[in-house]
Amino acid sequence: MSNKKIPASMQHNLSIKEKCLKNVFIAGLNSNNQLLAEKYGKDLPLEELVKLLIRNEISIELVFSIKDIIYNLRMAQLNIFDLPELLEQILYFLEVDRSLYSALFVNRLWYKCGVPLLWRRIELKGNDIHYGHYFLDEYKYCERYRKRLENFVKLICGEKKPIYASKLKNLKISHYHSITHKLIRSIVNYCPNIIHLDFKNSVGVSDKTLIKIASSYPNLKYLNLWDNGAISDRGLCEIVQTCNKLEYLNISYCRSITDKSLIAIAESCRNLREFYFNEAYWITDRTISCILNSCSNLRCLGILASHGKIKDASTLVQTHLKLEYLDFAHVMAFRNDSLIVAIIRSSPNLKHFNISGNDIGDEVIEALAHICHELEYLDLGRCGFITEPSICNVICSCPKLQHLNLGFCNISNTTIEEIARSRPNLKYLGLEGCENISEKLVKRLNPSMHIENYDSPYELSDSESSSVTSDDDTSDSDLPPLIPDPLRVSRSVIFTSGPNRAVITNTLNITDIISAIRVSSVLTDSERIYLLNSLAQSVNQ
Repeated sequence: MSNKKIPASMQHNLSIKEKCLKNVFIAGLNSNNQLLAEKYGKDLPLEELVKLLIRNEISIELVFSIKDIIYNLRMAQLNIFDLPELLEQILYFLEVDRSLYSALFVNRLWYKCGVPLLWRRIELKGNDIHYGHYFLDEYKYCERYRKRLENFVKLICGEKKPIYASKLKNLKISHYHSITHKLIRSIVNYCPNIIHLDFKNSVGVSDKTLIKIASSYPNLKYLNLWDNGAISDRGLCEIVQTCNKLEYLNISYCRSITDKSLIAIAESCRNLREFYFNEAYWITDRTISCILNSCSNLRCLGILASHGKIKDASTLVQTHLKLEYLDFAHVMAFRNDSLIVAIIRSSPNLKHFNISGNDIGDEVIEALAHICHELEYLDLGRCGFITEPSICNVICSCPKLQHLNLGFCNISNTTIEEIARSRPNLKYLGLEGCENISEKLVKRLNPSMHIENYDSPYELSDSESSSVTSDDDTSDSDLPPLIPDPLRVSRSVIFTSGPNRAVITNTLNITDIISAIRVSSVLTDSERIYLLNSLAQSVNQ
């Protein structure tokens, strides 16, 4: 190899050529992507800019047509075909954004580069549903989806092998109730490089199917078997023991799966990053602990509506988990809060937590407030045993909170005031069944906040209103605009069992104490009136 240096003039020419090509590429992007490219790739070569955009999965939308870009390249005396790897990366871009189809007709070279990219990922949707089921909101029914699926089945099961079938890596066939062993055998024979399989809500995937897949795809990384009822422990154990590189596994609503399969998954699939087994039966604390102890890279865990017996956290060894997503909604297995608390205390990166429909106590919420400062999504719906001070504490302690559901929780105006003070930029707030909060306070929240299922509290009749005001002359208009934190009030007033239950311990404003007592969701009306009278006696003394 020659040691001669490239002349400065040549370096300058090469630099200009590269710069021209980069400018032409950026000019073909829409305004948003142009800003991103100029911001993050200003000093990068074009190849590095394309890699950066692909790595960050930035959606590229071309404003100019493909022919316009080629014309501009020719005007700049450049030829994109001199950079075949770059061409392939740009075409990959278009494939991700579903804009590649028009590029196929530019010329033969573009077609040759583009078609294999289209075969890398195939997503097909049927229109079959189980009796009593319905399509999910994001599923847009269209007859042409079914037609595409039937054409694919006809092609892959035909006698002639599709030319580019070996390029297929990601295959999704959802809502299709006619999966046969012949179809699976053809896919396995013609498409040997698949690493991503998604059979969500499809019928026909059985233990025999899984055993065939296991023997053919040892490098499988993604497997979705959502609501495939014909699968049992036999087939699942076979595939997880063979395909031990799995990073994503969804066996939700596969109701024949038992604890045996879950233990096998934990022992075999150590690289799992996402694992969902909603509505599983007979899960135990050993099951959950084994999964968390073995799968050290686990980011997402969902066991919604699962059943079993989870008693303690004695088998949980991991002290630092990488969990970011936890869905424990309506789990009929927790006998106490010990395992939930142990998981939370080991998960400082937790961003999404759904514990709705569980009889949890304040210890769970206090652990969240103390550890999980990255929390963005929190669902406490129908958790009736947690108290308002704990709820206010977690709201105050999680600065990144965006989604909060407090449906049927024991909250009052104090919580609304805490949200207004600490989290005014909250995007979603669920208030279904929350009757002890003022409509006026709710209306004072940020108008951009989406408040769902909030019904105005029941208005008292004239007779009911007069009976209440006879015992307590303080009207709502007399209340201070900011209702104090109950934790602060509890430090200022001690309630005793003697004849005079309220004793003031510091200089907190009396009006604040009265306000806190009146909005307390823990007290009954008679207890509230009694405390107010006791407080009045204490003040007079």
